[in-house]
Amino acid sequence: MQPLCAVDTCKRKCRGLCYCCGKNLCPDHFKEHDDRINSQVTPLGDQLNEIADEFSKIVVDDIIVHCREVLDKWRDDSLKTIDLFYQEKCKELEERCVQRVNDQQKQIDNTKVKINDLIREKEATYEDIPLLTTIVNDIKRDVKHFKEEGIIVDTNPLIINKKGLIYIEEWSLDEVDLPNISFPYEEIDCSIYALASNNRFLLLVQNSNLCLFDRDLNHVKKCSWEHDIICDICWSSTLNIFILVTDKDGIFLVDENLTSIKSIETIEKKNWLSCTCSNSSLFVTTNSKGSDIFQFNVLSSFNLTKQWKPETSCGTQEYIYSIANNNESLAMIIANTTTIKKVRIDLRSSTTLDQLWSLNLYDTNGPAKLISRVCLLRCDEWLVADPSGSRLFHITKDGKIEESLDDKLKPMNAVLFGSNILAINTTKCVNFYRV
Repeated sequence: MQPLCAVDTCKRKCRGLCYCCGKNLCPDHFKEHDDRINSQVTPLGDQLNEIADEFSKIVVDDIIVHCREVLDKWRDDSLKTIDLFYQEKCKELEERCVQRVNDQQKQIDNTKVKINDLIREKEATYEDIPLLTTIVNDIKRDVKHFKEEGIIVDTNPLIINKKGLIYIEEWSLDEVDLPNISFPYEEIDCSIYALASNNRFLLLVQNSNLCLFDRDLNHVKKCSWEHDIICDICWSSTLNIFILVTDKDGIFLVDENLTSIKSIETIEKKNWLSCTCSNSSLFVTTNSKGSDIFQFNVLSSFNLTKQWKPETSCGTQEYIYSIANNNESLAMIIANTTTIKKVRIDLRSSTTLDQLWSLNLYDTNGPAKLISRVCLLRCDEWLVADPSGSRLFHITKDGKIEESLDDKLKPMNAVLFGSNILAINTTKCVNFYRV
């Protein structure tokens, strides 16, 4: 028997199957369905034409001039650093010369006293003459050398590490291809799962020390961390600073040279869990059932801008275990607190928290510390680390699983370091892959 049209209000027999949606439709509704789909193409074409027109008006030289301002600032700051070092060495040179003159004068005066005493007392012996002759000759030689040559100033050429000193983004239209990941080309021990990158440096924790590594994975610097356990780290490109969220001691600002660690006093101490930054805001989630999301303004001393409570942020029986920003959206790893934890990823607007898409990932019996973390990849795609299942989920920008890759080392966290290095934090170390 010929089926009826799939439209509920239509009693006519179908005449065709729409392969796009799998519905049987009568001629009128098939045409209506087809027209509706085609009508959505024209606005997209118009929008693309507007974008193409806007793109054609871009003056590349203006972009280069704007970006060169960063290099010019680096050059000026570097010259200031060199000049400051030069001034310090000039002061040191002056101090050493004065010290040399004082020491030489003291030696001359002491020798004078000794010779005058021998002349006055007329008690010089045969043995005194060679010794005094040697002393006088040594003084004569030293004075002549100091007059003609001064003191030794030995300099080494200033060697610039061209690879790691300045990073310029390598932009690519290609997505990250996870299946091509085989064996890591390098690994670094790490004691805490939180890590972050500002493209120039990777910040992680080793044996209660904050450690910086450059893009060649050279250990650049470290400093002692004397506060509570670090739950998450993010980078603020607006402030040029790392932001560290702790379990109980609050939130801290750490500069990329590890020379300054400051608590953000305007943010109260809570059970924080995860953080991320946009150009203007810091987003932080609480480690509580029915997690809150707090939004702070990075441009006004981290004043509270907004607070999203349960039912808006997540369900009352759910935790937000990880949060990551991209443009005007927030990716969130959410898990419920039932016996079987259902884990999903939501993409939401960072201004309204409206849901853009949601994707169920897996169920797990694992403890809370083994819940997934999310990081941003190229081309607005996402990577989710699943330690309970020892997997990596590669998720497209429209919320579909591109690849699911097994990783026996239990991936806990990940971050894209620059444009082509993927750092994956496992239960034992951080592994590095070329992507």
